[in-house]
Amino acid sequence: MHHTPISPIRGGGLFAGLAVFTVLACSATLARAQADLQQPGFGVTSSAEVHAKPDQAILYMAIRCSASATIDALAECDHKMQVTQEALDGIDLKGKYRFSEDHFGLIRVTYPPTPYPSNQPPLMEVSRYIFVTFEAADMADPHFAEKLAGTIDVLTKSGAVQPDAQTQPVNLPSAGPVIYTLKNPEPAFLEATRQRRVSGV
Repeated sequence: MHHTPISPIRGGGLFAGLAVFTVLACSATLARAQADLQQPGFGVTSSAEVHAKPDQAILYMAIRCSASATIDALAECDHKMQVTQEALDGIDLKGKYRFSEDHFGLIRVTYPPTPYPSNQPPLMEVSRYIFVTFEAADMADPHFAEKLAGTIDVLTKSGAVQPDAQTQPVNLPSAGPVIYTLKNPEPAFLEATRQRRVSGV
């Protein structure tokens, strides 16, 4: 099974990017659009952007385990998850993280690595994603960058990897993916909608 990672939102600094909300107004339904194709004229859409400072940061990494039997891969993931929980609790992050459900897939290991099929049986892979959530108060801490890098380092040493890679370089403790978002995006969407209506469309 191929796992499609969530694309990280990156910027030049921790708060370099602002969350941008765009509301597109499409006035025609599918039936109306099909009818318009038979009549002269043109359709109109509009958009509005609202910039808001993120108040939540979500760090996500993954635990990957493989074995010839699914039960063995699951047992290894259970062990890694316990180690990870203890490590995160040890840096005062208890209650700020969660694990995803299990994701299953097949992998084939060859020695040496080769693009050609081997006679080795495929291995079962089990993946669990880890989500560590930092709130606005955490992000306001002047030492937040160090705390974030330290969390990534702890996860890496516990056996976690970046979701889009099978291995995690130990010399890149600050390269983990982070999503900056809004805890409650509704006001920004409402403001974008208001701006769109004020524009007269």
